[in-house]
Amino acid sequence: MRHLFWLTLLYGLLCGACSLQAPEIKVTGERSLLEKQVLGSYQSFSRDQWMVTSLRGLPDSLAPEDERENLLKAIRRRRFNQDDRLRLLAAGWLGEGLDGRLSLRGEAAPAPEEAELRERVLRQENLDREALLGRLQRLYPGQEAAELAAIFAAIQRDEAPKGAWLQRMDGGWERK
Repeated sequence: MRHLFWLTLLYGLLCGACSLQAPEIKVTGERSLLEKQVLGSYQSFSRDQWMVTSLRGLPDSLAPEDERENLLKAIRRRRFNQDDRLRLLAAGWLGEGLDGRLSLRGEAAPAPEEAELRERVLRQENLDREALLGRLQRLYPGQEAAELAAIFAAIQRDEAPKGAWLQRMDGGWERK
């Protein structure tokens, strides 16, 4: 009886081992640990804005008071300009550059009021992005500034609407 148990167990192991195959694993588009950390920090800027503004009396160990106020101002202004920014990106009047900044696009000049809006959104958005990128660089002091800027630019390109112009690595432009 005892031998029958061991024979059955051995048979089960051998047959089971013969029929099992390792699954095929394909890893595509996996973000690095730093990219995940930066994305989390970037998303927390706007998600936690209400908490930071309501807890104004608590000190921020990474930023002096005026720097924190500039960051909050940048977040608020980005939200205010978001509809116009996304519309101008989708229309092709603005494009997402490799450096994480917006760039002017479009060959024909828009109507005067549209041109003025485009210039204002471009100027304000790039200032706000500089404030956000500066904060990310202070949060990750050991990282290369160029690497953080590339991750920040990739986040901006991911958030761009369909039809937006995106700058390629070779410097050319393509539609999303």
